[in-house]
Amino acid sequence: MKISRILLVHSAHYDDCGSVVRADKFIDRLSVANVVHMALPLLAAYLPSDIEMELVEDCFEEVNFDDEAQVVAISAQVMQVERARDIATEFRKRGKIVVIGGYLPTMHPEMIEDVVDSMCLGEGDKVWKQMISDIENGCLKKVYKGEASFDISEMPTPRYDLIKKDRFVVYPVQATRGCPFTCEYCSIIQFNQYTYRHRPVEHIIRDIKATKSKFIFFTDDNLMEDTNFAKKLFREMIPLKVTWGSQVTINCHKDPELLDLAYKAGCRWLAVGMESLSQDNLNGVGKGFNKAGLFKGQIENIHLSGIAVHALIMFGLDQDTPEVFKQTIDYLDNINISVAEFFTATPYPKTPMGKQAWDAGKITDSNLAHFREGYIVFDHPQMSSDEILKYYWATLREFYSLKNILKRHLFGKFKNKFYHLGKTLVYWIKIKRNIIPVYFGRGNTPVA
Repeated sequence: MKISRILLVHSAHYDDCGSVVRADKFIDRLSVANVVHMALPLLAAYLPSDIEMELVEDCFEEVNFDDEAQVVAISAQVMQVERARDIATEFRKRGKIVVIGGYLPTMHPEMIEDVVDSMCLGEGDKVWKQMISDIENGCLKKVYKGEASFDISEMPTPRYDLIKKDRFVVYPVQATRGCPFTCEYCSIIQFNQYTYRHRPVEHIIRDIKATKSKFIFFTDDNLMEDTNFAKKLFREMIPLKVTWGSQVTINCHKDPELLDLAYKAGCRWLAVGMESLSQDNLNGVGKGFNKAGLFKGQIENIHLSGIAVHALIMFGLDQDTPEVFKQTIDYLDNINISVAEFFTATPYPKTPMGKQAWDAGKITDSNLAHFREGYIVFDHPQMSSDEILKYYWATLREFYSLKNILKRHLFGKFKNKFYHLGKTLVYWIKIKRNIIPVYFGRGNTPVA
């Protein structure tokens, strides 16, 4: 069989009422996360240009189950398991060959293998072309395993032309893959098999130019840990005059030259994994290189470069008590954090933290679709699930009150105040609509 058309589908997820969480209103398109996922545009670039391909983002548009494509390739995360299963089932009913990759099949192949023809476990770069070739030759295998030994200098430029331009789009670019640390809650290091690799700078510049956009997002999990590499990249980026953000560790505060170059290269915000103000919590999840007592000065160093810190905070770690929520808000307000992303501890089964919770019998809800913010799926030693959720929603609403937003932006030492104020007001809109800001989907009903 000669493949002439492939449909590339990034799965959405269901809300608590069983409806697809989809940004189909005007206000959604103004206030939802617009960063396109990298995987499918990248995989499309590995295939010959004579194969017609269409990218469908389930969270933004209806899936046409009667599409003429012979092959449907789905990318899905763990929380999207129920929706991904339904998408696969509907396409197979229509005689399509359905393959799947991403975190869901890699971490939990048993949850999806019965409704697809084939699965890619791990990185798909080396095996994707083989899967398509095997389909054409009638010898498709059930399981293909990608290895993290893949040399990412061989990555092509993603098919940015497949991204629909019916909304404001922030284009994904990748400079590094993986992370050198071993935080016990992290599923990323499991997926990338504890590797940390970076691409040639000239390839990254090539991809930035290929987006034809001034707004990009580095999808990297730890962009600046190799400081010499990052400095070289940022120097080459300065003439491009793009605006961007990414995720880093607090370690970047140590190098003023690095931060200065990042700002000159267009960096306006960095998501920094603080996780907790408790050193015991940090030590308990393998993130002892974070020193909670030093956060204030470290974040000031980043702010002095002009870059705004987006603090990543995790609630529900073992040492947390009801008092931690208010303490965290006060701390972040006092150091004028522009944006905070509040997460709840999630014991993914394949992570060290998850294995401990499952082995100890602490899991109270094994539905993987609930392994996300808005749900507490484990017994906490100090609080009930309802308490955590009640305080979690109260924290969102207080931190993103108009009074606190304006105060932080009035006194913050970062630059580009109106830019960051706009992003923060988007979060305020989401919370007013009972939407958890870390993604545009609603969580379960907030506890009153």
